Amino acid sequence: MDVIKTRVQAAKGSSMESSFGKMLVSTLKSEGVRALFKGASMRMAVQAPMFAIMTTAFELQKRYISSH
Repeated sequence: MDVIKTRVQAAKGSSMESSFGKMLVSTLKSEGVRALFKGASMRMAVQAPMFAIMTTAFELQKRYISSH
């Protein structure tokens, strides 16, 4: 849904549709379902390491707090 959110934000102030529902329908009609996954691989490439770092930091803090 990031694709639709980005397109709605980009359309603000222009003649394009600026509501989420209208943009979703318009995108599905013109580009199909695959358009909803544009950029997904890049987002996963960023999110996976961030999640790993966050989980590691949480576990280390949990150990530190329980030992003191």
